[in-house]
Amino acid sequence: MNYALSPPDKWLTTTPPPIFDSWWKTLNVLHHLNNALGIDLGTSNTLIYSPIEGVVLNEASVIAINQFTQTPISVGNTARQMLGRTCTPVVVCRPVRNGVIADLKLTQTMLQAFIRKAQRGTRIFRPRLVLGCSCGATSVEGEALTEAALEAGARDVVLIDEPIAAALGIGLPISKPKGNLIIDIGGGTTEMAVICSSQVINSQAISIAGDSFNTAIIDYLRQIYQVKIGELTAESLKVKFCSASDSVCNDTPMEILGTNVGSGLPQRLEINSDELRDAISTPLHKI
Repeated sequence: MNYALSPPDKWLTTTPPPIFDSWWKTLNVLHHLNNALGIDLGTSNTLIYSPIEGVVLNEASVIAINQFTQTPISVGNTARQMLGRTCTPVVVCRPVRNGVIADLKLTQTMLQAFIRKAQRGTRIFRPRLVLGCSCGATSVEGEALTEAALEAGARDVVLIDEPIAAALGIGLPISKPKGNLIIDIGGGTTEMAVICSSQVINSQAISIAGDSFNTAIIDYLRQIYQVKIGELTAESLKVKFCSASDSVCNDTPMEILGTNVGSGLPQRLEINSDELRDAISTPLHKI
């Protein structure tokens, strides 16, 4: 066999002659260093997946910067905790809006920090990235996503339609000639797609998703109880207690702390899962 002309994958699956044993071990080490990552860059959260370790990062798609010097202060979950709690010159930003990049430079900075966290150490080779991309994204938006990943330190970037990635993630037999309807509710965008024979036959994306549910909960409590709560509190209520189905209910009332709109003083109130279901009913019915 001509080892010089064989593809790398074949090198690693063929038993080498004894004379190449030392070289062979070195090649295997380099193969593992030549890592690949899958990234779901979402409006609310970013997930990074490693084929060897599984999900290695799940953090908020948020970055805090100094608006005067444009230098990053914090990214991810720590930056999200600063939402609504900062003052000049610190600004907390979401560089991804409605599933597409709103600020290219901040997205590059955030991705670079996330990739470093995911790699957990120094790598000799820059990673290959597979990124989820909205079916409704234009070619310009796709190019912006690719550019952001390359500038963040990727060696190579491959885009995959997010509904295809979602279908693969839950193990649907998308290669078969049978239609599958995927509804992917993200933070800023909900995507619906019909997949057949590994192809997206038809798709639609709307800007009504998880963030819309948060806003609906905030508005409901303000209108009904005259109590104002923050985005993080609304997100926590949604994740822990909200349900679209009447069959899934929690009769135990939940106590939350907010601010009375009239007096500006702290106020505690109790709310149940039925009220939360009513609160999110409008965006849910639109989906």
